[in-house]
Amino acid sequence: MRLLLRTLLRLLLPAWGFFDVVGVVPVLEWRPMASEGQWGPWRPVLTAPRWQWWHAVCHPAGTRMLALHAVVDRATFACLQHDEDATESLTLVSHLVEQVATSTDPQGLTHGWAWRLVAQDGADLQVVYQREHPRALP
Repeated sequence: MRLLLRTLLRLLLPAWGFFDVVGVVPVLEWRPMASEGQWGPWRPVLTAPRWQWWHAVCHPAGTRMLALHAVVDRATFACLQHDEDATESLTLVSHLVEQVATSTDPQGLTHGWAWRLVAQDGADLQVVYQREHPRALP
């Protein structure tokens, strides 16, 4: 009887310990090069879309953001594990950064741009991969 009562109580009041502990959080950042050849500040590529109440039913922008984060996660962990097949993931991330950076700051890409994958573990930042795309200055 006691086992049955405990089982029913667990069904009614779920334990919240089933979430994984947050560990390494992959972050994708980019920065443009100014006309003087100086790099600008790092900016996040993926930012959460603004949430409205009707997004509880349909939220395509949120679904797209989750898919893009999955690509960033895959590339980050492939680099952390020194996986030889990381080039495909890094190519996808490079195209993603170029697309987002072009739509965000079209003038910033005329002189060059850079992007990096950062593994953030609490307050610690570890640059996992960094690539620069400089352009010849006029």
